[in-house]
Amino acid sequence: MEILSIIKACYNSLMIIIVGLGNPGRRYRNTPHNLGFEAIDRLRKKHHLPRFRSEKMNWTSQGLIAGQPVLLAKPLTFMNNSGVAVAALAKEYQIPPDQIWLIHDEAALPLGQIKSSLNHSPGGHKGVASVYQYLNTSNILRFRLGSSLGENSDLKDFVLRPYRRADRLLAKEMIEQLVNLIEAALDKISVQN
Repeated sequence: MEILSIIKACYNSLMIIIVGLGNPGRRYRNTPHNLGFEAIDRLRKKHHLPRFRSEKMNWTSQGLIAGQPVLLAKPLTFMNNSGVAVAALAKEYQIPPDQIWLIHDEAALPLGQIKSSLNHSPGGHKGVASVYQYLNTSNILRFRLGSSLGENSDLKDFVLRPYRRADRLLAKEMIEQLVNLIEAALDKISVQN
């Protein structure tokens, strides 16, 4: 039996899929819309998980964080079609929506602020709306990373424009706080199991 199949069989009932929303490609790096990708990259690096591999329209890396089996994912279908890739992973690993955690930018929150929510409206976020549509539920834990700088610019232009240097530093601090929050949540789950 292939090692990946063995891992899947062992982890399926307990594994958490943590998905960071973003857009693939160099031109989208350091933009508000890619905060989810950055958070996934930081989790993988901090916990020395394997390099990303292409799987079911996602970049994925699998391992343990705080003793909890996780699959980190970055959808490659671009933001507005994220649900296609997330649903493909959920089906492949037979993971119910309540074991999927979503990380994404939130233009309604100031840069640096983090909010979590469950059964919360997508609030105009097309990536989140796509995930809800393809999983047929809003029962997904979301980590919303504030991205707003308080500017009144066009939202599409803003979310795809790189942050200025000072704002980048604040975004990195926010991602570190998020990583700590996720580690604490995973640690609680691991203890309960």
